[in-house]
Amino acid sequence: ACHRASKGVVEVIWALVEIFFRSGGVSGVTGSMLTPEYVNQVSKRVDTLIPDAARASAAQQTLSELNQEAEKFKKIFLDSGEQLDKAYSDHSDDGSRAGRILDELNADWAVEQKAAIDLRFKLRESVTKQEWTELFAFLE
Repeated sequence: ACHRASKGVVEVIWALVEIFFRSGGVSGVTGSMLTPEYVNQVSKRVDTLIPDAARASAAQQTLSELNQEAEKFKKIFLDSGEQLDKAYSDHSDDGSRAGRILDELNADWAVEQKAAIDLRFKLRESVTKQEWTELFAFLE
């Protein structure tokens, strides 16, 4: 029974990985998933939407920092998937190892989200309200 439960957990994790990296968001919560691809889409729009070179440069710098956060978490996320595979393969484990891996992933997610929110506020402060709206209009 524990083996089947562990298999179910792994299948759910891989489904979440699929959603996270392929969709760039969750239906009904547009733009909720921070991925390098998402940040790059926003970054590509900066030069055409922000006419002031200094503000465009500041926005690009913040987006570069945001991309670094997204890349860092993507690596953590993928590494945790590999660890979960190993934990699942260890039939002597009672599931506690997988639980610890998921707890660590959750803590890393919280840290990443805090950094991402801080950087989004920094970005918001460097652009006008209209520019902000236009930067993210592609998400609607």
